[in-house]
Amino acid sequence: MYNPETGKVEFEDHETKKLDTYDYHERLSFKGRWATPDQNFEFIVHFYPYNNSVEIYDLTHGRTFMKRLRTNVRHHDLFLGNKLSIYNRHIKLISFANDFTRNNIVEMRSLCILKPILKCHQYGPILKVLEKQDLRIAKLTMCVISRKDALQFYHYLRGRAICPFMVEHLASGASLGIEMVGQDAVSRLYSILGPRTPAEGRKVAPHTLRAIYGHDRIVNALHGSVRRDLVENELNIFFPEKQLPPTTTAVYENSTLCIVKTHILKDRRLGELITYIGESHFKITAMDSFYLTMTDAEEFQSRKIVPDFMKYVEPFMDGYCVAIEISGRVPDMNVCDELRKFLGPKDPVVAREIVPYSLRARFGIDRYKNACYGSDSNTEAQYELEFFFKILRRNLHW
Repeated sequence: MYNPETGKVEFEDHETKKLDTYDYHERLSFKGRWATPDQNFEFIVHFYPYNNSVEIYDLTHGRTFMKRLRTNVRHHDLFLGNKLSIYNRHIKLISFANDFTRNNIVEMRSLCILKPILKCHQYGPILKVLEKQDLRIAKLTMCVISRKDALQFYHYLRGRAICPFMVEHLASGASLGIEMVGQDAVSRLYSILGPRTPAEGRKVAPHTLRAIYGHDRIVNALHGSVRRDLVENELNIFFPEKQLPPTTTAVYENSTLCIVKTHILKDRRLGELITYIGESHFKITAMDSFYLTMTDAEEFQSRKIVPDFMKYVEPFMDGYCVAIEISGRVPDMNVCDELRKFLGPKDPVVAREIVPYSLRARFGIDRYKNACYGSDSNTEAQYELEFFFKILRRNLHW
């Protein structure tokens, strides 16, 4: 817990059940919601860690909806607010169904902020460090926080001399908010970031992120949740469900759209991919995660005529994807054409033969899970950027 007298974080010992100790019948249970155009279904979702199987009970109709079956759901997918893709049904986890589940899952979420002092080309290397520490990126948003929201964010510092300076810095420019998930996420993220004063960090933990990127106690480059009871409030400011999200940084001018597909996040390679983009002649001007429904995917791809449409759109819907607005580092650059060349052929097998340095050659798996989508033309880029950063973002598809 955060101790205001010492200004340090003191973590409590808390035992959670280890994954390899679950037997066949032990399960983690959540209340979930599946929203269709006609009706909302309320479920109890039972997850069995023993063999990654799932059973679903329909509370709306009082009957078993799906008998116990193995799925692609894994333990790290089990956190409140996440949407599970189970046989093309997108079920959002809204609450814990019992105390056993609450005690073993509640510590899996934390918020990390890359503050305005950091530049977009520094995002990738930092994300790489976070992903290598067995923490996963659940969702993210590149945004500008208002002073009102910044004051609410730092409400636990009210009355302290440092508070107005912290608020002013957070509201001074673009930040990247990231929901991190993993066992003991709060304490583990804090250990990766290091002491909140970078000078102290450079003495006792020089490898930590604040020690590397921070300037002083206020401009310390990164924030990590300091108390478990603050996580929900902090996440709600960056990823609100009942109000408009913070202001996007999208510019919609001389830019194009790149969508990082879901398998990159699941494989914990987002930081590596963004670093690869940042080392080229592009710059990232906006970035947000989205959970696409079939309706979203069909509208987004309505101008495309492709065979195997379901296989084509599945890598966009099987979890969170990341939409990135890409701009050029030099003026008068045809960003759309340059990005298409940088991505390479749509089939990674072909890309590895003829353009081995291309992004899809390096990160793609097959012609469906080929790492990234890029707009085909400047006209489509404008339409697609507005579709994601204006329409979907306002509809809160987080």
